[in-house]
Amino acid sequence: MTGAIETRTSRSPDSDYTILLPGTWATIPLDDEAAFERRVGNIVKRQVGTGDRQARQRRQMRDELVKTVIDAKAGGADSFALSLELLPGVPFPAAMLTSVDGWAIDGITVTSVEERLAASFPAFETLPLGGGHVARRAESGRKVIGSTVTPTLRMDYRVPRPDGESILKITISAPMIEQSELFVALFDAMVDSIIWN
Repeated sequence: MTGAIETRTSRSPDSDYTILLPGTWATIPLDDEAAFERRVGNIVKRQVGTGDRQARQRRQMRDELVKTVIDAKAGGADSFALSLELLPGVPFPAAMLTSVDGWAIDGITVTSVEERLAASFPAFETLPLGGGHVARRAESGRKVIGSTVTPTLRMDYRVPRPDGESILKITISAPMIEQSELFVALFDAMVDSIIWN
């Protein structure tokens, strides 16, 4: 089961869902290490620049992104996307990982998807979105990057799949975000854009 993360309405033929994303996002391949390292290198050069003065920043950013991609692949991610410009004029990086998983608990008697989400993911908030109920957890924090401490936002979503037997896990990490409420609303809208093929 694979998915497509794109900014257009076109879909890949082998995908069973599409997520529409605002701004400029880059998809990083997970199936070929050499390909994702090249892709990450190109993204970093585009974002940081190629001057000698940025060499340390480029290396640090590249190493962090490569580690993130390796961790995503090891964690079972099906797709990985990275924002190059989260919103127009806001060049903060955000990463989105998706994977398919089973429900956290089975064998519970519930009468609705909302109840099943609440029982399966008690640490999450259950939200009614346009496409149905989803479970969401938002965590704000601080991260040390080099000698700088920056705010961070991590969003975890559990979206019931149409088969009723599995869920789509979506994780969005966004460092350097001060106004987290605005971005929680943005990420909710992105998750709400899922189209099942």
